[in-house]
Amino acid sequence: GILPDNNNNYIVETIIPPKDENKRVDDDELYWIKQWKNYDRTISVPRLANLCLLTKKKLTKKQIASSFPTKQKRYQNEVLPLTNTVCNEKDWNYESFLKRQTSFEDLLHKIWGLSSASEQQQQPKRQERIDDASKNTTKKKDKKRASKSTNKKDSNTQQQLLSNIVKGTRLEYYWDDESQWCKARVTEEPTKNMNNEITVKLYFEDDKFVEEGIVLSSEDDDGTKWRII
Repeated sequence: GILPDNNNNYIVETIIPPKDENKRVDDDELYWIKQWKNYDRTISVPRLANLCLLTKKKLTKKQIASSFPTKQKRYQNEVLPLTNTVCNEKDWNYESFLKRQTSFEDLLHKIWGLSSASEQQQQPKRQERIDDASKNTTKKKDKKRASKSTNKKDSNTQQQLLSNIVKGTRLEYYWDDESQWCKARVTEEPTKNMNNEITVKLYFEDDKFVEEGIVLSSEDDDGTKWRII
């Protein structure tokens, strides 16, 4: 969103754009869904840390809804330091949002001397929120790395099995959600393709029919669709 100031000299843009329920989910919206999937984005949109003061007079709807990497390119050309510093963030997620929110609160306390005993007690809590967000981000990265490592091992194992398929090999092939796993036998020597794939001719034992041109891969995008029995 954009909030115009009274003198029309600046506009205020929300870094996280308000979610438009009537808009289709495009690449920009997918970015925000990914970055904020575990947090309430709606509450954070109007907060101080999510506002950027711009010298530009007008923004299009597409610019407002664009992803953070796209917005960064615009912010780099702004003259205000508080806007430029946003460019130091790699992504705009809950962790980076909290960090900026805390720095703004500390700046306001310093300028107006609003710090009190109760506010000093809240400071560790603000830091704790940042630390928790950072820990969550680290856990997600570790989980992703572990998942990649497991997938690589599974892929290597599946590749070895793929190389063992010859004429006469019996296997189960996942046909679809209705038929699911179907027992079959390779009736001819497989043809080796590129990208860890082979093409086979299968005789399906239960339904007693032959299907040609079936591609077996060790790297199916949606999971393995075959297994040797």
